[in-house]
Amino acid sequence: MIKKIANFTINYRFPIVIFTILVTLILAYQIRHVSFRTVLGTTLPLKHPYVQIHIKFMEIFGGANTMLIGLEAKNGDIFDHKILKKIKTITDEVKFHPDAITSQVISIARKKVKNIRGVGGGLDIQPFYRGGKVPETPEEVKRLREEIYSNEAIRGYFVSMDGTAALIISNFKEGIDYHKLFKDLQKIIKDVAGDDLNVYISGRPMLLGWIYNNNPKSVKIFIGSLIAEMIVLSIFLSRFNWALIPFPLILGLINAVWGLGIMGILRFNLDPLGLVIPFVIGARVISHSVQLTERFGEDYLKLKDSKEAAKSTLETMFVPSSTSIITDAAGLYIISIVPIPLLQILGIIAGTWLLSAIVGVSLLNPIVFSYVKHPLKLRKSEPGLDFLGRILHGAGVWLMEKKRNIAIVLIVWLIIFVVSIGLSTKLEVGDPHPGSSLLWPESRYNTDDKNLNEKFPGTNPLFVIMQGKHNDVLKEPRVLNTVEAFQLKMRECAGFGGTESLVEIIKKLNREFHEGDPKWAVIPNTKDDIAFYIFMYLSKGEPGDFDRYSDLKYKNGNIIYYFKDHKGSTIKNAVDKAKDFLNEYNIPREHLDFKLAGGIMGVTAAVNEVVGKYNHLILFLALGVIYICCVIPYRSLTRGFILLVSLITANFISMAYMVLAKMGMTINVLPVAAIGAGLGVDYGIYMLSRIGDEYNILKDWKKSIIITFGTTGRAVVVTGITVIVGIIFWYFSDLRFQAEIGFLLAFLLAMNVFGAIFLVPTLTYLIRPKFLVDR
Repeated sequence: MIKKIANFTINYRFPIVIFTILVTLILAYQIRHVSFRTVLGTTLPLKHPYVQIHIKFMEIFGGANTMLIGLEAKNGDIFDHKILKKIKTITDEVKFHPDAITSQVISIARKKVKNIRGVGGGLDIQPFYRGGKVPETPEEVKRLREEIYSNEAIRGYFVSMDGTAALIISNFKEGIDYHKLFKDLQKIIKDVAGDDLNVYISGRPMLLGWIYNNNPKSVKIFIGSLIAEMIVLSIFLSRFNWALIPFPLILGLINAVWGLGIMGILRFNLDPLGLVIPFVIGARVISHSVQLTERFGEDYLKLKDSKEAAKSTLETMFVPSSTSIITDAAGLYIISIVPIPLLQILGIIAGTWLLSAIVGVSLLNPIVFSYVKHPLKLRKSEPGLDFLGRILHGAGVWLMEKKRNIAIVLIVWLIIFVVSIGLSTKLEVGDPHPGSSLLWPESRYNTDDKNLNEKFPGTNPLFVIMQGKHNDVLKEPRVLNTVEAFQLKMRECAGFGGTESLVEIIKKLNREFHEGDPKWAVIPNTKDDIAFYIFMYLSKGEPGDFDRYSDLKYKNGNIIYYFKDHKGSTIKNAVDKAKDFLNEYNIPREHLDFKLAGGIMGVTAAVNEVVGKYNHLILFLALGVIYICCVIPYRSLTRGFILLVSLITANFISMAYMVLAKMGMTINVLPVAAIGAGLGVDYGIYMLSRIGDEYNILKDWKKSIIITFGTTGRAVVVTGITVIVGIIFWYFSDLRFQAEIGFLLAFLLAMNVFGAIFLVPTLTYLIRPKFLVDR
């Protein structure tokens, strides 16, 4: 069968080349439809109850697209007319930005943020900026200072405890142009802030803005990786005709056009954080192409005819190369079981993209070989091993020389395996860092986030939704007492910074109505009293004053909890505390139910729970599929076992590395980890296949393994170095995530190379699978 495929491919090579060119041109034209942006909805598990609550109430209470702007006076405090004016100017600029949700932009300069003061016979409820005007006179500024310092709902929340900084909280629409928003904000700050303000900005819109702002460097990384790979290929493929040396890179680029073209046809949106994946797929194509090129060189030396050598290469390498590509693609297809739209679509598209390399590598490579009449340079075409080949040949001789050497390999492997398993159990689900692990700790975004968390309750809000069963639920004393108890319970959480709800306003109204006596800072005992206070507040206010805490019918409400970070452990602790309270406290369920959870902490909790649930499942399924893919073509269970041992070891080592490097398993890491499950198994496949080929000729295990070391082993090392050099360039990215993932993949590949070189031949010698003998 394989011989028929080889003959057909070479005999009809010209029509195949023409067809390939046409397909490539068509797909290249479709690339224009690929978009590169982040859409929150595609990154969330839509069926998770937290996400469903988030979606249902985001229009009322705000979503996860929250941004916080801190304005800090460089000298003194903010109670200066010039600085107070800047607070209003920046608030208005953000409020009227076309992507902002106007009603959800909050600061002391907004009319909906009011001071409550008791006066004879009632209450005086006024905006801090009277009539929307900036306080000008010393008396007006002094009044503002006193009102803020006497208002516990404002002091520490919208103005720092020391009075040196003010906070603007805003929510933005989904699916916006974050790069444009980023540039707009930078211009606003530059035009308004001046020399007397430090400006700190945090939140998801700004984080994505920084990521998009750093994206152009990806082009430099791409060019750098291509140059580095070309240099490596020029060194290790120096005996080949110059026309063949760049072909693995060209083939990788052609395959990239196919993959991006498929994305374009499907109108796929590629998240900027997923740019590493196309690079990895391209690197895998280059790796397979180098393997075939090396084998073609050997066949040409024997047959002295390019066409016959191309057929021979296709015959011997079609099964191992196709099997390797299928196993690589398997890890990507497995991602599709995760109930997150972005990963489901990415898994299918990227898997198909990689699977197309069977045509690109297994068929196009031999076709190109057949057209090159003199593929080897005469002075470098003599049989024999080069420097790298001799080193690996020596390694093979050492391994087969004594049983003690085989024992050394097994003992070292066992130690590494056991230690890696132990460390991998400590891998944390979720972000292990404060700020954002997507950016470097010293990045502007993370330093801004740190400063905001020092000045204010926290940059990571968690929403707990109160879903009422009738109107005016939030005017029930028992309901508000439950909310207050809930808020007290959550103060026990790690990273807790503060909380807001309707309770604070009602207690403030009650106190001020009783001449500011602190003992009246409690929730009234009757529904009528609460309704009276709300009526008085609204009579001096405007529609939307309670938008952050209640809907218009007081049926559904919101409790906001602020946290200093969104680490996986912080989120889990917060959710667990909330669940404990809801299970233990006597909730007035005849009035309402409490629903978890909204805000950036809520949706991140949902994502973390899904990632935690599917993390190990994906790995085990991927390994299972890879095992089957290795067994079927060769009809041997032992072959699959040998390859799986090496692959499992490499994956546990990579997880151990993630623990030591303090990387968490997140939605961004999960697809890369799935790719890693199949990444590098091809090295073992090529080694094992070559051992079988040699054994069928020599009928000697030791000689077969030694020859494989110097030939295919050399090709494995060359392809490994080529791919590692290409991927490692991501380490120079301005995005910490890309840098860490690039290094992780390079590390994982290196481990697979070592496993293929030493562990696979060792296990093969010990097990001596029958399929090799019977082929």
